[in-house]
Amino acid sequence: MGFTLDAMRRPLEALGYEIIGELPVFKVFDKARVKEQKSTLIRAVELGSDLAKSIEK
Repeated sequence: MGFTLDAMRRPLEALGYEIIGELPVFKVFDKARVKEQKSTLIRAVELGSDLAKSIEK
């Protein structure tokens, strides 16, 4: 993953956005394979909920 998350985070923060969560996903190269990672999908739903709550404020 290297600098990927940092490279995505920095411009958003520079624009004034608050990063409320990150979801690194490893070793998924084939189309739709992420569906097999149930814990990743659960975390994505949780982060989506967190994002919705942060927008409500």
